[in-house]
Amino acid sequence: MNKDLIRRIQQKYRDDKELKNNERKNAVEAAIIIFSFIFLFYLGTKFTFTESEGIQPLQANDVELSWMEVTKEIDDAIKKNTDEYAGIAIDFNPKPIKIFIKTSFKYNNLNGDENPNKLINIAYECVVANNLPSTLRAIDTYEIIILSKNKEEITRKEFYKQGM
Repeated sequence: MNKDLIRRIQQKYRDDKELKNNERKNAVEAAIIIFSFIFLFYLGTKFTFTESEGIQPLQANDVELSWMEVTKEIDDAIKKNTDEYAGIAIDFNPKPIKIFIKTSFKYNNLNGDENPNKLINIAYECVVANNLPSTLRAIDTYEIIILSKNKEEITRKEFYKQGM
């Protein structure tokens, strides 16, 4: 009977110790959760549940946006006028604004060929038709650059706010 009593006392001791450990764990977990909510509330973190409250994309600068929109127009105009056209790109940084017109021309086969200049003129007409030079400061320029099949620069022309 003595052994049975000792075992019950030991078991009771183990149960009490385990209960205290669980209480401590639960208290620490509760404290962490409460602290986290207070911290988030303090920072003003907003939980977003609707699309309207979600992260909104950054709006492009209006000037850059208007220049980006004209690239589609240039793309369509050049596609109608030449088969050598391969694509268009625009670069805003570093200044000046650069419009790259990619072609399938071979750099070494262009002796006296007027096609690259024709492409520059088409792009220039689209830019002017959309009144984009007015978005520039008086000292700013923009360039139209024709690239070959191998991405080598064939020709470029620099334009000022008032024209060439």
